[in-house]
Amino acid sequence: MHAEGKSVDKRDLRRRTPLYQAAAAGHTDTVAFLLQSGADIHGTNESRKLTALIAAVQSGHVDTATHLLNAGARADQTDTNGNSALAVAVANGDSTLTALLLAAGADPAQQDGEGMTMLYRTARHNQISLMQQLLDAGANPNQMTAGQSTPLLAAATHDSADAVALLLVAGADPNLQDGDGRTAVQVAVEKDNRALLESLLAAGGNPNGTEQVPLLSLALKNEHSAMGKLLLAAGAHPEPPVSAQYSQPLLYAAQHNDAEMVALLLAAGADVNSNSHSGFSSLYQAAYYGAGETLDQLLAAGADVNSRNGDGPFTPLMAAADHGHQDIAVRLLAAGADPNITTRNGYNALYYAVGDNAGEMVRILLAGGAHPNLRTPDQYNWTPVHRAANAGHYEVLESLLQMGGNPNLLDADNDSPMDLALYKEYSTTPQVLARYGGRTHNYKGRKSGGDNFMRTFATVAIGATALQADLPTHQTADIMSASIRDIWLDNGQGNNLSQLQQQYASGNFQIRDPLVQQVFSASLEAEETNRRLQAQLAEAQAEQQRQQAAQQQALRERQQALAAQQAARQQQPVRRAATPAPQATPVAMTSGAPATVPASRTPPPAAAPRRVEPSPNSASLQRGRMQSAEGMACDCEGTITRRNLTVGSCQISEITVAYQLGVFFGEPTVNGNFRWRAGTNTPADCLPYNFNAWVKVQNDQAYGYVKIDPTVPKAGDTGFNVTGSPNWDSFICGFQGTRQSGCFSAEDAKQLLRKGRVTDVLFSLR
Repeated sequence: MHAEGKSVDKRDLRRRTPLYQAAAAGHTDTVAFLLQSGADIHGTNESRKLTALIAAVQSGHVDTATHLLNAGARADQTDTNGNSALAVAVANGDSTLTALLLAAGADPAQQDGEGMTMLYRTARHNQISLMQQLLDAGANPNQMTAGQSTPLLAAATHDSADAVALLLVAGADPNLQDGDGRTAVQVAVEKDNRALLESLLAAGGNPNGTEQVPLLSLALKNEHSAMGKLLLAAGAHPEPPVSAQYSQPLLYAAQHNDAEMVALLLAAGADVNSNSHSGFSSLYQAAYYGAGETLDQLLAAGADVNSRNGDGPFTPLMAAADHGHQDIAVRLLAAGADPNITTRNGYNALYYAVGDNAGEMVRILLAGGAHPNLRTPDQYNWTPVHRAANAGHYEVLESLLQMGGNPNLLDADNDSPMDLALYKEYSTTPQVLARYGGRTHNYKGRKSGGDNFMRTFATVAIGATALQADLPTHQTADIMSASIRDIWLDNGQGNNLSQLQQQYASGNFQIRDPLVQQVFSASLEAEETNRRLQAQLAEAQAEQQRQQAAQQQALRERQQALAAQQAARQQQPVRRAATPAPQATPVAMTSGAPATVPASRTPPPAAAPRRVEPSPNSASLQRGRMQSAEGMACDCEGTITRRNLTVGSCQISEITVAYQLGVFFGEPTVNGNFRWRAGTNTPADCLPYNFNAWVKVQNDQAYGYVKIDPTVPKAGDTGFNVTGSPNWDSFICGFQGTRQSGCFSAEDAKQLLRKGRVTDVLFSLR
């Protein structure tokens, strides 16, 4: 064909060149002949723009690929999907071709057509030999994919323990966040992988996590107690910030009845009375879920037994009553819970128990001093007797009447409980009311005709029969329950309580009602239980300190071992670079004869030490006062200076950010600029255009970041002053690069700014 003068690059019907077909078939001698005859080594098939080199690698022909590389094929040339020969070799898991291409100068930092780095892809599949080759060639273990993820996150997500270990030795940062704000440490906690978490913590992983996802809260919310213990031992704060997604760790441990974790958290300094974002305490959660063991621990640690929770606000006793936890109700009453506390709408624990038709719970509450005639302040003005009569809960109704409930009190419509029962046409409920002297009041006036007459006659007859009957009298111990309650709970000095306990213990009086006796006996046991649990808490604190010391020692040992491995790895590229490269031998022209890469294509030197971008080494803060407009008192005007930053190849000796945050006509305003000085041998225009500053606004424990985004000036100049007016709900946020990652609500942002102050400045790049 060549002798006849035809082009060696003539394509067939499938638009393939002869060189492409020979490379795909592994015919090295034919490839050599075509190249000698002038074939275009960079030519592609027109469908997917595949080169001869990609075709050879795709088919696994090492000798052919070697010959093409020696002849000058570009190792990084890509097809229409954005994949190079190296991407194909890595995707195929071919370590021989990967080594060949890297030695020929293929870029180990390149991304494939899906935006994944070579190291990310191999880490995801735990391909250790390929990972080692890429790292030896200078791949950055912290390089992000197009989707904002790292090789370490990929390895952690796929439980690739060997890949994680290799990456950590190579310097992977366990605290880098992906596009969703997740770190490898968070992944380990989510997956409940203790070995992985230990490795990451030893490499400097942050046991506290991020503001958005506190790791201790995450672990205990998912009932991963082993993760919680390890995080605490590594120094996680027992009281991380709470949010709508995450409550305090103690709350989760309490509701899951995890007594060991509750003891550890209390020993570590957790606040027993702290509340969730919605205003719920740990004790309330324990009562709600019926977690008796942790409830006792919290009470012994000083939890407020009458704490108000949520929008109700509700007490722990209300939660226990509404969910039928009788043993919890008894423990709370014994600890001093007041059964007559009401919600904002006037409902108490007894109200919920009556509504649930929980007869035993009603009797427990009544025995503990609940008022059977306490009215609701709503439009009905009902007592518990009205509520039971209206619902037809006649057994609960009888308990209320036995314990002093008045059957003839009138509601807002002047209806008695008997009226309500007759309106509903109940049969048993009116009989119960009649036995205790219940009478109608409005019922006669609201009915007409003969049917009304018969109902009235029947009611009167029932009442008369009941009055003539041997009505049950209120036993002394029953009607004394409220006064007993006053003595053994409400006396602040406890003298009467002590006297009453002594009298009861010596048998000077008896309590005939079994439920009153149960509540009273529980109160006698409460002090001893508290003493016992407080002693256990002291022991737990000592044990927690011992365990934490042991865990920290283990972490230090792992850190030392990892540091030694990292140091050894840093010496390896030096030794490889000092080794003379082998000389190339001539390329054989026979099929199957392996070719070699020229000496000029030896592996590139190791990558320079990883930089933190940017990394402030020192800082000074100069505060100014916030303008007093709109009632703001924020210390949010001034300048902050940072020194000795590295941004890419740009060395900054000093940068000063001026900021002014305020409110204008009810909307937030941001005004800011910056000025910087270049370091030694640094061009004045080296600072990237996508450089951003974020000022930190803090109010007590809450804080967020406001973006300062002026034009980027040359060294020595001041950036163009930019004034912006964002929405309140996108004003104070977290950030990832130059993107915001979660923002305070409008109301929270206003509160934070109103009483906040600027405390820091951070920098980022796109």
